[in-house]
Amino acid sequence: MMNNKVYLLHYKSPIGNLSNPKGQAQHYLGFTTDLETRLTDHQLGKGAKITAAFALKKYRLI
Repeated sequence: MMNNKVYLLHYKSPIGNLSNPKGQAQHYLGFTTDLETRLTDHQLGKGAKITAAFALKKYRLI
């Protein structure tokens, strides 16, 4: 059986192009089979471009 997980990263404030409402985000929805490794990847700035900003922000796992 696969150990699939869906997770949500929530940024305290919007990130991205703040002058363009369509170019910013406050959430990132992801999917993984190894949550611990995936969150570490995000902390290192690996993965989707928007999650590179995750490396610069403090986060809270809910």
